Amino acid sequence: MYDDITLDDAVNFVNVATDSLARHADKDVRGLAIAAKELVSHVAEQSREIERERARRRALAPEGARLVEGHRLEEGTDSGGRRDFLADCAVHAGQTLYLLTCVGWHAVRYESNMPHRAAVLYLSLPGVQQEVVIAVPRGALFAWPEELQWGASPLRCSGPLPT
Repeated sequence: MYDDITLDDAVNFVNVATDSLARHADKDVRGLAIAAKELVSHVAEQSREIERERARRRALAPEGARLVEGHRLEEGTDSGGRRDFLADCAVHAGQTLYLLTCVGWHAVRYESNMPHRAAVLYLSLPGVQQEVVIAVPRGALFAWPEELQWGASPLRCSGPLPT
């Protein structure tokens, strides 16, 4: 129902609502309105910072370079059963993916034993002898290695699309 609401829509709604609630008779409601206004201000600033960062990336990218925004892992099924898909391509255990972090793209190894166990990522970290294992963060953005190669052709997967 609310899939097409933008961040700007939400910010505008909270601004209008908090303006009317800031004069409410109940002290707790006024406090909540002030906290909501501060939170929205912070979210709006973070959104502007993201846009500034995207502009910097575009300015620093070589001419003709593709900037990869990444994709979320999606659950689906194919002839092998239940699995995760990235950009409409099946992800298999042991494959290298790139996880978008606050410092850029980080190579990870995807492992899964579907449907019995949740998927995990193995990360190699500088100065750490063993790989770090974390559950796949479902809201994270990932890319295939081919997507990050400069001048690479668009990704084509050979398997069936998720259903």
